[in-house]
Amino acid sequence: MIERSVATLLALLAVAPLAAELRELPLPLLDNLEATVREQLETERQAVDEAIVGFRAGSVDAARMAEGYGSIGRLYYLNDFTDAAEASFLNAIELAPSTFDWRYYLGALYPVTGRLEDAAHHLAAALELRPDYVPALIRLGRVELDLGQVDQAIARFEAVLAIDPDAAAAFKGLGRAAFENGEFQQAIELFERALEIQPEANLIYYQLGLAYRELGDRERALENLKLNRHQDVRLDDPLVNNLYLIVRSAKLHFNSAIDFLEQDRPELAIEQLLLAIEKQPGQFTYHHNLAAAYGLSGREDEAIAEYRKVLELNPAYPNAHFNLAMLLVERDQVAEAARHLELAHRYDPEDLVAHTEWATALSRLGEPERAAAELGKVLEQDPTYGKALLNLATVQAQIGRTTAAEVTLAELIEGDGNDQERAAAYYRLGKIHEQRQAGERAIAAYRAAVELDDELAEAHSSLAVLLARRSGFAEAAGHFGRAVELEPDDLASHFGRALALVLAESYVEARAALEASVEAHPGDLPLVHLLARLLATAPDAAARDGRRALELAQQVFAQRQTLEHAETIAMALAEAGRFEEAASWQRDILTRARQQGVAGPLASLERRLAQYERGEPVRAPWRG
Repeated sequence: MIERSVATLLALLAVAPLAAELRELPLPLLDNLEATVREQLETERQAVDEAIVGFRAGSVDAARMAEGYGSIGRLYYLNDFTDAAEASFLNAIELAPSTFDWRYYLGALYPVTGRLEDAAHHLAAALELRPDYVPALIRLGRVELDLGQVDQAIARFEAVLAIDPDAAAAFKGLGRAAFENGEFQQAIELFERALEIQPEANLIYYQLGLAYRELGDRERALENLKLNRHQDVRLDDPLVNNLYLIVRSAKLHFNSAIDFLEQDRPELAIEQLLLAIEKQPGQFTYHHNLAAAYGLSGREDEAIAEYRKVLELNPAYPNAHFNLAMLLVERDQVAEAARHLELAHRYDPEDLVAHTEWATALSRLGEPERAAAELGKVLEQDPTYGKALLNLATVQAQIGRTTAAEVTLAELIEGDGNDQERAAAYYRLGKIHEQRQAGERAIAAYRAAVELDDELAEAHSSLAVLLARRSGFAEAAGHFGRAVELEPDDLASHFGRALALVLAESYVEARAALEASVEAHPGDLPLVHLLARLLATAPDAAARDGRRALELAQQVFAQRQTLEHAETIAMALAEAGRFEEAASWQRDILTRARQQGVAGPLASLERRLAQYERGEPVRAPWRG
């Protein structure tokens, strides 16, 4: 830190004009800044003041002086000292007029102070130096829109799209331009395209709502206006974003990290949070947000370790207990998760989510009676809390109180819960009906569930199973297919969809579905085997392929040498016209079946042998 007398002298030198073209640098009050930030600004200001002396004496050239002004200008910009930042950048431009950065920073600064004409001037000058810098084009387009220069703004945004066809900010800008021109339907299409690219940019919903209102669609206008959470389109701007790397303020790093988290950019948030922790150790909020960022990045081990660090710093922080517990539940470490959930509830008794999750963990740990009691306490505080009602019904069914479970589910269905909660209630009601072998009532419940929530995969698959048992194969295939869309790793639904299509006699569609399933899950033997059978025996010639059927059947048989898999080889050989080999395989199968005492299928095995001996392939073996 420099002595005050020297600092005062240098400050006096700094405010004296160096030349007619250079501005005085204001001296901002730094008293309210973090000590590290204040020290950084004072050090940078000292360097500039010393450079001024050298510049007067001719020992510092214009380029070095410009860099000094630009450097401290960036710090003033970051710390919201706009007057000092403006003077610094203007001096840097005066000394180094061909440097892009200083003009660009000044152009980015002026809209904050409402000086749109000046912003447009400097952004345009910057673009003369770097015509393809997308953030400058976007910023200038926004300023021109604010100035009413719509045609010029459109040209800027179109230039952006020529460089980056997926620039959400450009589509939003063009949407604003269309709105200004009274082209409201076009504005809607452009805003929706921006949202497709950046769904988190929910501020666009506000502008969508205004456009729908102009078209007279008040219902959709209101629907969109409600979705606005004030998060604007993310602008990937390296020159501005990288400024945070030069500052020593933990708070600025933390604020930058929060911005990145809101933009769903956790890796960048992690970088900023690590810097904040380095500059200001021991802040549990920094560690808590770092844990969250690790979790969003899929780095669960680091997230768990960081939540544990938070609890070392603040053992009574309920959010850390809860978030750590949720990660432990995902790893099936339910006992430890339950302890943290109990603590989360203890430190924040009003947190019904933590209380409900604790009860759920108790149920999983084999304490359903205790879980029911805790859920009862939750519902005393909020009788309409959907998650608690759902979990209570599950626990009641678990301990055999199915009538009570039905009553609980009915409360949720008839209450004010959202569609997803009511759908889940119908699904669980369907399960109770299934257990009671009330198939039609179960089907009705599952139908109600998927009507309310088409993304409830388990309801689709459960409905499909019951429909297939009642020979509703075509409808069953549709629900199995939707379950596959929602849960691509649900192998049972993959198989169910294909078999339902086969039984619905939609053989070509069944082949397409099976081929897609096998491509996604090449190691699943039941899927590969069903495809081999279909290719070998489908009544529709368009669905058959004997050569491929034989390849797949042999692949399956090499891994599991069962009678069923051997039969598929015989079927594929017959489809390929190799009837003598098919008959030979079938005789071996018959011999093995008799040796194993398999009596039931002997008649069908003998019937197929006779077909091969007559030179006939098999068709539709799934019907016996």
